[in-house]
Amino acid sequence: MIFRTWLIATAFLYLYFIPPAALADTVFLKNGNTLKVEKAWQENDQVWFIFSDIKASIPQSKVIRIEIDALQPAENLLPNSINKTAGAPTDPQQLSPPKKPLFLHNDGLEDMKLGSRLADASGLEIKQTDSGLKDVIEYVRPSDSLILGDAILKSVIYAFWRDRLYTVSIWTQGRENYNALCDLVFDHFGKGARIDGSSEKYLWSDSNTDIMLEYTSDDQYGLLWMRSKKLDRKLKLSKFKGHASYMKRMKSIR
Repeated sequence: MIFRTWLIATAFLYLYFIPPAALADTVFLKNGNTLKVEKAWQENDQVWFIFSDIKASIPQSKVIRIEIDALQPAENLLPNSINKTAGAPTDPQQLSPPKKPLFLHNDGLEDMKLGSRLADASGLEIKQTDSGLKDVIEYVRPSDSLILGDAILKSVIYAFWRDRLYTVSIWTQGRENYNALCDLVFDHFGKGARIDGSSEKYLWSDSNTDIMLEYTSDDQYGLLWMRSKKLDRKLKLSKFKGHASYMKRMKSIR
């Protein structure tokens, strides 16, 4: 273990002394960093790489993907994670597009804030199931990395009401991923008000945002749900106005 740690540390130092032309492959880490190396490949549960003839490895669980030079053979690499970056032309359908990293923000995600306009968002696809609310349309973004902090996500759903981002729902599966999400949320917002019930639930609320973090032990799903207070008030007011206008019309018929 000490020897492997020394190898990794030495490899990082060599990064600054290797000519750029020698660094053919790129390893993208889950913490947002990238590592340019001479060669990278996967073997069992490790991602191995070579820095100036020094061989070292890191756990596969810490790696999102590997981009390799198209002139090198694409064997022993992470499944569905090969992006060729040089050499002969390749079929675009065979390339995996880079994923968008997700970062938690006080009112949604860093690049998808509550209240933002649908026209300003890119890469969204309509979710096929009905949201259950009038004028609320749910979207997913296939380019999302589905990694938030140390939590691996099941899905991220963006709900727009009248073309404004109304809610963001972040789902996890399994206790380990929920705990990682819980740690991130507590670190960002502080520990919320615990609600007693059949599921583990915490609530936060400020002048702009309602937040709920919930874990259901029966199916082991975790949910981080964030809602725009301003849009929620407008949505509820629109329902009230619709009901009031209906009653007014019915009375005029009498």
